[in-house]
Order: sequence, then C-alpha cells, then structure tokens
Amino acid sequence: MKKAISIIFALILIAVTVIPAQAAELNELIKYPEYPEPYLPRDYAYSVSVTQGENSIDIPVYNASRQYDNFRNVPEGDYYRRFCEFAFSGDPVTVKVRVNIDMTCYEVLPSSKNFPSAVNGNEISITLTKPEDVVVRLNDDLNTILTIFAESPEDEADIPAKGDENVIYCDAGLDNITGGEIVNGDITLTEGQTLYLAPGALVQARLIIEGSNTTVKGRGALLDPETTRVKYHATPQSYMLKAKGSGKILDKINISGIKLLDSRSFNIWLENVTNSTISDIKVLSNQVSTDGITLMNQVVGLTVTDSYFYVNDNVFVFGGWKLDSNVFKNLTIGSGYALFFPQGGSKSNTFENLDIFHIRSFYKATMTLSKAETTQNIYCKNIYAADVPEISSFINCKNQNSGEKNIYFENVSLPANKRTITFYTSETYPTSNMNFNIKNLWFGTEQLTSLSTDYSQYANFVFDETSDAAAAMAGSSTRTEASHIADKIYVGSCLLRNYKALPQTIGGTMYVDAVGLLESLGYSAEFEGGVLTFNDKYTAYSITADEYTASKNALTKTLTNPVIVQNGSALLPVTCLTDLGITDYTYNSATKSLNIKNVCFGDNLLTNSGFEQGTTYDWVTFEFADLYSSDDSYTGEKSLKVSPCVWSSGTINNYDYGVTQYVKDILDKNGAGKYHLEAMVKLDTDDQRFVNDDGDGDGNPNNVADVETIRMGFTLGGTSISYVSTYNETLRNNSWGISGEWQKIELDVDISESFLKNCNNLYFFIGSKKTEKKSFFIDDVKLIKEQDEEALYVDANMKSGAAIRLNSQNGIRFCTLLDSAKIANMMADGATVELGTLIAPKDLLGENELTLELDSAKYTKVLYEAFDESGAYAWHDNDNGYNAGQIAGSIVGIKESGTSFDQTNGNVARDFVGRGYVKVTKDGKTAITYADYANGDIANNTRSLAYVANALKNDTTKYSALDSAVKTLVEKWASKLTVK
Repeated sequence: MKKAISIIFALILIAVTVIPAQAAELNELIKYPEYPEPYLPRDYAYSVSVTQGENSIDIPVYNASRQYDNFRNVPEGDYYRRFCEFAFSGDPVTVKVRVNIDMTCYEVLPSSKNFPSAVNGNEISITLTKPEDVVVRLNDDLNTILTIFAESPEDEADIPAKGDENVIYCDAGLDNITGGEIVNGDITLTEGQTLYLAPGALVQARLIIEGSNTTVKGRGALLDPETTRVKYHATPQSYMLKAKGSGKILDKINISGIKLLDSRSFNIWLENVTNSTISDIKVLSNQVSTDGITLMNQVVGLTVTDSYFYVNDNVFVFGGWKLDSNVFKNLTIGSGYALFFPQGGSKSNTFENLDIFHIRSFYKATMTLSKAETTQNIYCKNIYAADVPEISSFINCKNQNSGEKNIYFENVSLPANKRTITFYTSETYPTSNMNFNIKNLWFGTEQLTSLSTDYSQYANFVFDETSDAAAAMAGSSTRTEASHIADKIYVGSCLLRNYKALPQTIGGTMYVDAVGLLESLGYSAEFEGGVLTFNDKYTAYSITADEYTASKNALTKTLTNPVIVQNGSALLPVTCLTDLGITDYTYNSATKSLNIKNVCFGDNLLTNSGFEQGTTYDWVTFEFADLYSSDDSYTGEKSLKVSPCVWSSGTINNYDYGVTQYVKDILDKNGAGKYHLEAMVKLDTDDQRFVNDDGDGDGNPNNVADVETIRMGFTLGGTSISYVSTYNETLRNNSWGISGEWQKIELDVDISESFLKNCNNLYFFIGSKKTEKKSFFIDDVKLIKEQDEEALYVDANMKSGAAIRLNSQNGIRFCTLLDSAKIANMMADGATVELGTLIAPKDLLGENELTLELDSAKYTKVLYEAFDESGAYAWHDNDNGYNAGQIAGSIVGIKESGTSFDQTNGNVARDFVGRGYVKVTKDGKTAITYADYANGDIANNTRSLAYVANALKNDTTKYSALDSAVKTLVEKWASKLTVK
C-alpha cells in the first residue's frame, strides 16, 4: 500500500547572515522550520532562545516520546526525549534556557566540554563557540533532561538537486517526498541513491538500504510510523534504519546529519556492510528494544563519529562474526540499559571519546558466543561517565563460552557507586578465557587498581597502575545550585506537564492555560475567535474573552474574573473554577501549587478504547507483538489484532506478547480506589501462520479446537508477564480461556495510594504468554473507576432561618441550597436521586442528629398531636425545584390548640428543626447527603411558627403587601411567641 504524500507545508528557512569585518567565517544563526504538530509534540518545561551578536531567535522544544518508557519500574524513571535545534557558524552564541518547572540545581553536560554557563533566576545561559550537542539536567532528575542540538549550517553545494532521478528529496513539513514513495511504511534506497531530509522535514517511515554507494543526509527527521516493533509484511522490518546486504556486501554507505525519532524497535542495524560512515546523527527513543546501533555479521571499516544517542536499551550491540576495524568516537550517549552489549565475534572494534550522561550498566555480555574459537578485541579509551548519577553494574557476563575475549579499558570515569562485577556460567556454555586490561579507571575519586574478589575461574584482570585523574575526569561535575519555584497545577496527584501558556499570577489571581487544564479535567476544549468553548457529556460552556459572563447550557453565569488572552492562548483565572462548579481545589502559595481534585463520572478512562481510530500511539506493542487494525469487530467497525512476532527467518518470537496503554497519569488524576477492567476478546482461527496440529489426537490445530489463554491487568514495564502487577496476586495470576467467539473478560482491582506513589510506570495490559503463539482480537476495552460513596455526595446547605407557609394550610417552611449541576450530571449518568426535607420538634430531637435513620416511632405522638389529619410530617414543596439550586420543605396543618405541648396555644410557639437531604443511588451504591446547618449552627435552622410570624410582622415592607386575612393570621401567631 502506498502512503499519500500530498501534504505540503510552506515553511521558510530563516537565516540571519552578517559579515563582520575581517571575519574568517560568516556569522550565521539559523532557525529551522518547525516540525508539524501534533505529529511531534511540543514540550513547555523549557523555553529556549539563541543570540549571536544583535541577532536572536526563539526555538521550539520538542518531545520525541509519544509514549512513556515501557522498560522497567526504575526508581528514577526515564520518560522524556526533549530536544531543540538550530544551526550557527562564526561568532559564539548564547543559548538562554528559561526553566518553567521547579529548579534546585542544574548541570550542563557533558562536563568534559566545560561549557561556560550561568544562572539568573530561572534562566540558564550557555555559551557555545562551535556546534555541539548540549545536555541540560535539573535537580539530579533524568526526567528533566533537555538536549540542545547546535548544528553547523548545511553546505549549499552538498544539498542534492530535487529533480535528480537518484534523489529522494524530503522537503520541510510532513512526508513531503519528491522522487520516491513510502511503501508499507518504509522508504527503500537502492544502488547509488540519496535520501535527503531538509531542515524541518518530518517523514513517518522506516528506512531500508539495499544498495552500495548510498547516502542519507540532511537536517530533518525520520519518525517511526509504527506502534509495533517487528512489522509483519513480506519482509519483516524490525529496525528504524537497516542496511543489510542479502547475499552481497553493501559498500560505502554514508549517513549524516539526520535524526531518528521515537523508534519502537532497534534504531540502526548493519549487516554485510563495509567502508561506511555515520556522522552527526541524533537518535532519540525511549522504548525497550530501541538499541542504538547493532553490528551483526561482517561489518568492516565502519566509522561512527560526532553523533548523539539517547535510547532506552543497549547502545552498542555487536555480534555474529567478522566485525573488524570499526571505530566509534566523539559521541554523546544516554541509555536506560547497557553501554556495551557484545553478542559475538569482534576482531577489532574501538570506542574512543565517549561522553555518557546516563546508563544502567557499563559492560553487559549476556548472549552466548556462537563459536568457541571466536576472538573478541574491544578497545575502550577515554570513556567519560562521571556525569552518570549511578549505574547498576560495572561488568556483567553470562555464558560467554571459551573463545578468546580481550577487553581494554583506558581512561574511564564512572560514578562512585555500584562497582558490581558478576559472572554467570553453565555447563553448556562455560564462561572462560576472558581478559580485562584496565588502565586508569576511576569510580568517582578512587582509582580501581585491584579486585577484592577472585574471578580467575572466568576472567583474568590485569591492571596498569598508571594514575591520571585528569585524563579520566574522575569526580568531575558541573552541578550548580539554583533556586526557582514555578507555578504548578496538579489534578489529583498528577502534575500537568505541558502548558502552551504557562501558569502565572496577574493582579493577585493565578491564571492557567484554559485549554490544557480543562482537557486534563476531562473536557473537550478549544479556543478560537476569542471564544473559549468546552464541554463534557453533561455540560457545555462558552466564554468570550475579557467578559465576565459565561454561557452554561444556554444559561448565563457571572464570573469573578474574565478569561484573558496572551500570545494567542486563553488564560483561565483560578477563581473561575468555583464559578464553573469545580469547588474541590486548594492553592499553596509557598509551593505555588494549584491542586484540583478531579471528579470521576465513571467514564472509560482509556483512549481509542474501541480501536475505531485504528492503530494509534495510544496503544503500543508489549514486547515483540504485531499489531493490526481489523474489521472483525465486536461493535463498531474496527478491532485490534495482536499476534506474536514472526522474524524474517520464519521463527516465532519467544517472548510474552500483547498490547499496552500508559495509564499512570490517568490513575494519578483519578486517585486510589476500585477500578473495573474489561475487554471483548476472540481467538483468530484463520491466521495460517500459527496453524499446527497440537498432537492431542483430534487432528485439529491448537488455535482452532483448543482454548487460548489470555491475560489482562496492569504491568509496570518489563520483558515478561511476570512483571504484570507484581504488587497484586490476583492480577498476576489472572487468565481467561478464549476461543473463536467474542466473549467478555473483566476484572476488578483495588489500587492503593501507596502503590500509586511508589510506582513510576503503569500500563494497562492485554496479552498472552510466549508459550501460546496465537493471534487474537481485542475490542471495547474499558478502564473505569467505580463510583465510591464520596463521588455520590452532593453539596447541600440550609438557608438560614425559615418562612411561614401560607397556602390552604398553616405551616413553616425550610429551604435547602443544592449543587443542582452535579445532581443533573448524576441523573444523566443513570443515578436515581431522591430529594426531601426532614422536620422535627426540637424538644423531641434533643441531642440526636436529624437523619432518616432516627426511630420514627419516637415521633408518633407528635404526628397525632401536632398536625391536622390532612397535614404531612415532611412535606416536599419543591416550589423552585433543584434546577434552580434549591428545594423547599414544609410542615403544614400545625394544630393551634389541644396538644400536650400546650393545651391552649397548641404547637404555634413550638420550635421545629429543618434539614434537607439528597439520596443518590447508582451501580448498587447509595449515598445520602444531609445539608449542613446555616453557618454550622443548628440554632440557625430552629424556628417556631410564632417566631417567623413575628419577624414577618416586623418587616413593614413584606407585611404591608399581605392581604387582610393573612395579616390576621400573622398577628395571631406572632402574639404567641412567648408562650411555651
């Protein structure tokens, strides 16, 4: 299938050129065309500008991660891949990074480069004399990392002609391709072809190189179009960029300048490649299995230089055989896993001048060498990892066999902690004949010159005690104290991370990004033409900027402060939240934090839960699974098909497989409680890739006649279902048998506050174990927070005092003020609502609370004595109705004589207490809200008919408006005020 390439963005490359007197090089400061939204999201944790002389540009900050880390629940997390980019030449530039989040300290990395920097308030200034890759890290926290790509301007003579038949030219914008096409999500280069990505080009494709003398260059980016790691088609593609000679050698491949963004699979895979170069590229990805660069079989004479890798798996993977004369140098590196990951023969590979700002393991070799006679020679020199906060292990080797392995470490700096050295072996693949040659290796400020444990059974360690701390940068740090408290918004315990308009205080009132906040609260929101509109399934609002009124379902509400506009964005005053019925929030002026309790209406919390939008980035593969959009659906038009991965060799991947959606932020917003998980599932009985007789004697393949096992729950990230909800035995062991018919699977689980606080990753998961190896369909997936009683309560308050009821019968009326909007919402959501007013004589109530649970027999005497037979004890007038925000309840037919309370005057002077209530029933749960007494004092809602009549008599305006008959009653009742 060919992908449409009709979208063209007319973006202009902005270049400011000045020719200073006697300058050796032109001054150029270049702002690239911006990548199109929403395909590459913006990140507003930072605002960045660049200045060269009199010229200045503002550059956007992007986040190349469209899903969060799906690797492990590591304490520090590792979610973001923020970056910004520009180009310059000539005079130095000053990069100003305005920090829009809390800051206690900052680092400008790599520390080996000694970039001059300073901080003023929340602005960090960094001086660059030449193009560099610069990493900014705040608060010793990986999740704050921002990378600044300061690049050299392109040489115009090096830009290929757009009309050249051997050139695939990608202009600025989304998929603007000339001279080529995207087939099945891939671009393929053949002999002698060039792929050029212009600045600002964002091409949703993976790249396959099939010919020699090929070139990939430019300043644009490839963005992974897939939600799955190994995409199944005629040639399974499990690499973001693959150069593999099938039955031949690919010679002279040159890749430079481009960016690989948000890969779901291995980033660069080279096989049967010689005499090639990779330079000045940037690789950013945060998913498991996004290895940086893999050399697999007969890669000779490769040079990788001046590049940046920030991945979430191994950085350098090399295996197979005949890997020789390959050089990696001048690289800046971050990874959530291992730096070196050898898996096979490496005759001679050199790594030099590597700056590491994040890794988990330094040298990890856990794959069996294929041949006992294989020789490895790995040379590692000038490896600066002093910037790494911590590592989990220094050396970790498993089943390395008996081939000769020589590893050389010279001038290496590592963090002070975790000097772990571990060897594993087995009878089949014994680990032996390893030689580690260590010269000038430092952990913090301490040089490693010996080992406390004897590893001679597995490896020989040779130390050269030459000491040069400067050469290894031992203990180097650029950590600088800083202090900034930013305005912040939390919904539940979830910190809202992205604001196009930053929170700010104006005239003593905090203003927030209207669209961003409202969307986080579950509304659909937009701001166009000066009008802010937003709605949920119950309520629609419209607010015109700079006006003090809002239209709510065609009713006008008065706002305390107007919505204002800044830089094209609508800013909502915090006071507006109360005006709109969002009352459960607090503001901490010391931390500048607005905390809003999100109201859960029991809606499905998952995105694209019915898969009607096809395969989107809301759902990504768990391990090596194939994901497809299918028209075999339970409801609607589409479902999701999940299959175990089939490699190009025809073998089926031996991992657990499934699909996940990141839900940590969702659960943080909605808080602890009971959640309901549900999905419709069905076995795919027609997928011929997995049809085999299972040997049970019935002659039928196992995915036709037998029952498949499927699992559903939460996973913390990892490489097997054993990581699924390890905190909860029920979830860890859940499974359902499914067949070729649609059926529902469902599960209830309690999520605690402590768990939400302590887990960094959390994903909704549906999948199967690696032993199953069958395809299945999923549809109508749900994650619903079940309503608790608190969510069913309604704000209700008594109106102070009471009134006389003057209809056909004498009586006294009490009024209750209600949150009518919430009542309407709950009724629309299927709740049953009962409204009423409880009224009782104060003397009989005593110290008891006035509730429905009181023993009614206690008041039998009152019912006989106090009222006429036509009267009612708790009459619900509802003259105004709850839609107007209040209900009225009256006691009528009050006897004026002949009661035990007062034989002469009856109950006219008797004090009664009134209290409204709201009884809500939904999903088998019932909650009763009793109105609070006015100002919290029962005396404010204790009145007698005589007292109220006397007050009316003394209000000359109201009294004069009464007719003569009513005045006579008022005079009569008022005269009995002092009688008890």
